[in-house]
Amino acid sequence: MTARAIWQYLVAIPACCAVIGCGSGSHMAAPLPVEGFVKWEKGVMATELEGGSVEFEKDGAVAATAALTGDGSFKLLKPLPAGTYRVRILPPATPARKGAEIDPRLQKFETSGLTFTPSAESKPVIFELKTRGR
Repeated sequence: MTARAIWQYLVAIPACCAVIGCGSGSHMAAPLPVEGFVKWEKGVMATELEGGSVEFEKDGAVAATAALTGDGSFKLLKPLPAGTYRVRILPPATPARKGAEIDPRLQKFETSGLTFTPSAESKPVIFELKTRGR
């Protein structure tokens, strides 16, 4: 093998590593689970919505649904991929408590005005309902 051929191999190997990449991508932050609360505009948790749901929509399809619990909290079982999601809040089909009526605009992705973008920070998401709709 000539010196020139050795030199070509020594240049080609690092170049291939740079193009292919070194490592598996595990250095990138993994998506975190999404959890949070739904509350009324006065700061009170929306406990009346127990049995309802929070839905996340992306690209015209529901990407995830989380059930609302008795303390107004929700948690997705799987993390959401990166992107911006439109959100809607659905009341329970059969309200367990009085006051579960919410503004119909919050029940549609197009009119709720609620959005969510996953981040690497692990903090609860809070959706505030501006009208109680009683």
